[in-house]
Parts: sequence; C-alpha cells; structure tokens
Amino acid sequence: MSDTARLVGYLAPSAEQEGFVLPVFRTDGANGLCIQQIGHDGIIIGFEQIFPEALCDAPSGTSVMVATGEPSLWGFTDRSGAAIFEQRQGLERRLRKELSEERDPFLQLQIARFCGAEAELAGAWSAAFSRLERHSPKSALAWRDMVVLPAAIRSAVAQVASDHGLGDDERDWDEAIETLTRNDRLHLVLAPDLYRLFKDVPSAREQLEDQTKLVRRAFDLRTDRLLIRQLISPYRQEALSSAAGRSRFSLLSLGRMAENVTSNLFPRIVNDRTFLGRKPPGRQSPPDVVMVVQNHEIAHVTQLPCDLGSLDFGKPDELFIMFEMGIDHLRYVELACTLATQYRGRGMRVTAIIPHLPDHLFEPAEHSADIPTQLSEAFSAIWFLSDRSADVRQTLPYGPGRSPLAASRHLEFLLGHRSEWKEEIARPYGVDVIVAGSAAGARRISVLLEHAFLRLLHAEFALEDAYELVVATGVAPERHKQEIEAFAEHLFPQASLMLAPVMRVSGGHGEVVLAAKVPSMRAVSDRHFEEVCARQLIRANWEILESLDDGPGFVMVEGEERYEVECRLSSRSYDANRDNGDTRGWGGDNIIVVGEPVRQRAFLRHVLNGRTMIHYSRIPALRSIIRRRYDYALTALRRGQIDIEQDVIPACLNWLAVQQQVHALLPGKARISLTTHEAAAEYRIGTDFLSLDLPMLVSPRSTRRQSIPGQPIGGQADAPRSLEPRAVRAPKTVTVTARIVLLRSGWEITDLVSA
Repeated sequence: MSDTARLVGYLAPSAEQEGFVLPVFRTDGANGLCIQQIGHDGIIIGFEQIFPEALCDAPSGTSVMVATGEPSLWGFTDRSGAAIFEQRQGLERRLRKELSEERDPFLQLQIARFCGAEAELAGAWSAAFSRLERHSPKSALAWRDMVVLPAAIRSAVAQVASDHGLGDDERDWDEAIETLTRNDRLHLVLAPDLYRLFKDVPSAREQLEDQTKLVRRAFDLRTDRLLIRQLISPYRQEALSSAAGRSRFSLLSLGRMAENVTSNLFPRIVNDRTFLGRKPPGRQSPPDVVMVVQNHEIAHVTQLPCDLGSLDFGKPDELFIMFEMGIDHLRYVELACTLATQYRGRGMRVTAIIPHLPDHLFEPAEHSADIPTQLSEAFSAIWFLSDRSADVRQTLPYGPGRSPLAASRHLEFLLGHRSEWKEEIARPYGVDVIVAGSAAGARRISVLLEHAFLRLLHAEFALEDAYELVVATGVAPERHKQEIEAFAEHLFPQASLMLAPVMRVSGGHGEVVLAAKVPSMRAVSDRHFEEVCARQLIRANWEILESLDDGPGFVMVEGEERYEVECRLSSRSYDANRDNGDTRGWGGDNIIVVGEPVRQRAFLRHVLNGRTMIHYSRIPALRSIIRRRYDYALTALRRGQIDIEQDVIPACLNWLAVQQQVHALLPGKARISLTTHEAAAEYRIGTDFLSLDLPMLVSPRSTRRQSIPGQPIGGQADAPRSLEPRAVRAPKTVTVTARIVLLRSGWEITDLVSA
C-alpha cells in the first residue's frame, strides 16, 4: 500500500450533526478505501483498508493529502453539519474556544477529553452522569463504576508508576488494577508491586491522590485519602505459589462444563483453541474436551477418546481433575477415578473438582452406581464448586440460576487459599470434602453471609458438622470479625474459623466467599430433607405447627394465614395440571419445596393451579414470592412465555371446579369442561390482568359406592352382596359461559351466563 493518501470522505458514528468523524482516504494508485494507523505520538504509521457501507463525501473543494511520518488528520462536524479536517493541534485550538457553549453533555465530554481541559472535563463528567441518572440510575452507576473510573484511575496509576520506574509496556493494566466504590469512597485494589509502591513511597501516594481528585470530585466521591489494598492475582505462578505454599500443580479438565470453568479462570493464556467452542462434523453435541493446565496456563487441548495416562502433566506436587458428577456423566467419573488411582499409587495428592452442585449426590436405588463412594476411594480430596449465581439481585422465584463464572471464581479462591486450611488439625476422615460458595452485591456483610450460605446449602452435605470454615470478604475481614464469628457459631458450630481476604472483587460490589470442610457426603430421605427445609423456614421467622399426615411436610402459619408445605427432594412426581377433580392446593395455602432447580414454566403452571413451588435455596424469599406469584404469571403472559390453551385454560378449569358459584348450578359435585375440544376461548391480556370467556359444560360428578365385603346389608348377613357401582343421581348438564379474570391477587369470576 502507498505511503501517501488523499482524503475522500468520512464516517459519522451517529445521526447527530455535531461530533467527531473518522476521515477516510484513498491511497495513490488504489481503488479501495482506507483509514490512518496512528502511533502513540500521533504520527501516521500506515494505512488500513476498510469497506464502509455509508460513506459521507468530503466537502467540495477539499484537497487534503497525508503521508506516513506526518501528523495525523482529525475530523469534526459543527452544528451546521459542515465537516472540518485539521491536524490535532489545530482542531484542538478550534474546539477549545467552543468549550463554554451548551451542548449534549456526552459530546462535551468527548471534546473536553480531546482538548485535555481538566476543569471542563470534570463538569462534563458530572453533567453526563446527571443526564443518565435521570433516565436510569442503575445505568448511571454502571457507567461510572465500570467505564469512567477504571479508565481514569488506571491511566493515573500507570503515569505515576512510570514516573517511579515501574512503567511496563507489556503489563496488562486491566489485571493489575481494580476499582470499586463503597459509601461514596473510591477503593483501589492493586497488583503487589504497585501496592508496595504506593504503600512505601509517600511521594507516589501523594501524586496519585492529586491526579485522582478531579474524577472523584466530578462524581461527588470523597477526596480524602484513597483506600488501597493488595490484589492477589490468580494468573501469576509466583502469586499462586506464594499464596498456596506449593510450587507446582497441574489440572486436567474433562467435558464441556469443566472446559468453561477452566477457560474462565485462564482467559488470556490459552495456547491451543483447536477444539474450543467447535463441534466435530456430523455431531450435534459438543465434543468431550480435555484440557491440561501446567505452569498456570493451558498447555494442551484434545478430546475424548484419548489415553489420559499418556498426557504430560509435567512434574507437579499436586494433580487436580475436574469433571461433572452424576449418573449422566459416569464416563467422566470412571476415567477420573482410574487416573487418580494411578497417580495416588505414585504418592501424589490427587483432588477431584466438581464444577457444580449436583441436584443429587446419591442416585436413586434403581441405579447401581455409588458415585460418592467411588470418589472417596480414588481421591485425596473432593472440591465442590457451587455454580449458583453469586449476585444477590437474583430474585426470580424459579431457579436457582447457574453461573460457570461463579464456579470459576470459587476454583480461583480454593487454589489460592488451599494451604490456609489448618494443617495441625488432624483429618478425622479419609477424604477431605470441601464445598465453596459466594455472594456478591452492594449489601451489608450480614446479608452477604446469609446469601453465601444459601449458595452453599445442600441437604447431602453435613454442613452443621463442618470442622473447618474459611470466610473471606472483599474488605478486611477483621473489621467484621464479630458478625462473622456469630454467623459461624450459629450455622457451623463445630468448625474452626479462619478469616481471609478474597483474591479479587467485582467492581463496585462487596463479596463474601465461604469454604467449608465437611466430614462426608450422606444419602438423605424426604423426611430428612423436610428437616433441612424446616430449619431454614424457622430461620426466616416462619412458625411451624405440625407435620403432615400423608407425607414429608408440615403446616406453618403467619398471622391468620395457614400454609401446607410439602418437601420433596425430587420435583418429578408433581404434575402442575392435575385432574380437575383434585382440589388440593387451592386457596393459596399449598407450598411445595423441592431439591431440584425449578424451571420457569413449571413454576408458573403451579402458580396458575394454586400452588407455589420453590427450590429450597429460595426459602428466605418465600414471603415475597407468595405475594408476587401472580405478578410473575401476568408478566409471563404478556411476554408470551406461557401458552393460553396448554397452561392457562386447564388451570382455570381446575380452579372453577372448586368454586361455590359453579357448584350452585347443580346439586352435588360438578365436573367442568369446555363445550367441545375445539371450543374457542376469548381472552384479553392487559398490564395487570387476563380476562377469559370460557364456553363450558357443567355436569354432575357421579357418586358411586360399593358394599364392603363382610358387612351385612339391610341387616341380613347371608344376603347376596353387590359389588357393582350404582349411580345415585340422574345425569344433568348445564351450558354456561364463564367470564374469569386473573389479577395480581389470583383468579376471580366476574359473571356466569347460562346458554
């Protein structure tokens, strides 16, 4: 490509007339279009070809030539739409004169940054934040905490570090510096060498304080002394080795879920992506990916089937094998156990990593596989990484939400803190079982602890018998020692407690990580699961009266409200649309707590049928879920997430079958059905209601009886006994049109019109 080019037009990023534009050129002797490549000093270092779809022509009479080695050309369109093209210094002088004019705050922000006008930049930040906050407060905070503050602070830290001899062109500043805001105060989390610089060199600290006052003042953050602490990076061998007390480890991941967790933890140094995210030709399912991590980087990627024993793990002190657990993943379990047995025979410590909390550790009796026993015999330790979303804003009634990022986060934590378990405490059991979970969000430490416990809770782990507990917080844990100790004493009464800082924190949020050593995995019954649920309901201030007679569950009350609570490990036995003669669950007094994730449609179908089904981790939010259950249904209807004919109308018929207004049409019990299978129901969906007009047949439900063997009939013991059913009422049918509405409070009949 030629070293010289002629200006032929420009690209405008938006439909607004005023703003910066991108100059487009045509090099000598070429038909294609290109843009400038600009070095750090603002000099053109080359041209790059582009293929624009909407090119604005350069102003008539414009003849501008540029060449490599010359200052770059910049473009701007004024309020009249006229395009101006000048070198940076000339355009900067022109725009600086107009900084006092009123215009869009975001454009003003661009101009102030371009001109390096610090005073105007602070005002533009503040004006842009105020504009965004009026429309969306959450978006304004996200823009401040995730866009502006990180960029401004990283620039300031890099400048100060360079002035003090720590400038490094190869450094990833995104990884070295994190920012977060709490209580109108800016916190910095820095890589170890940067942390030591600002801790030990007062002049560097003062320089950083001064250079960040402008941006802090713009967003009304405190401008006194910055809060700075050290970041422990999981991506540096020396950091992990120092934190963990071991020089080397290798990690083998088997399967798609393990691949996702590993890739999230080591996102920048994957050497081979041959199989990542790709499917072999002719196969619909993703490949069984195998990844090997050595020296804190992904050294090898292949896929099953392969000889795992022939893979090169280097010379680690410890081997980790990560795989999914469950009856559907027996292949991974068997391969992992075989490899673990092989390496443990050589004297190596081998740890299994399960990157999720299985719904069931122990499979039903019809399955012969005893996976927990297999793992306990093959491995030195087993780590369970909770994949329940750590975000405390996860308030949906169904779920819990799954997050591979959360599992990666917990693996990162355990790898970094694995030597902090107290070695002087002898292990009372043959295999260490460690469960890790976390919660993150702008909440008090006591709230985060409760949420983190729910991310950890699993009926088949004896958490109440845990003998070691690590609690890590996003701020110095010593500041909250009393709250943490009270929490641990209540829920982990037998555990020795250790406090630790988290390795990384999410920008702008607090965080708590819990890791508990439990004595074993245990098979539990529905009755034991009932006890687990009852404890959580009591902790949530529900009053339990008595157990149910017909299965695992109990009656609980709150004020004048009475609820029957059924507790089942499996939700598969519950059909949301029961036969409409089954009246259980109506009246809002039936709650089903299950040990498996609740899907959105299943939750909504149960709500429409008068029952509330939740996962046990949602127990603390039960009051809110009950109060808003029909809101969720109405929202789903507006969005088309549930079907009127398949989900709503059968539920409505079930409800109608137990209403007194319908029973009054006929003596005795009534059976409700549409007039024909093809009968069209008229409906209308509004913001907070659903109205239905249903053409129905109301017919009597025949009452049948039979004699009991051995019981005299009519006082004659030797009389013949009839076992044939006998109808007691002549059939009669009524045709009506029912007008029903679904409101935020539930179903209501507005009218019954006889045909």
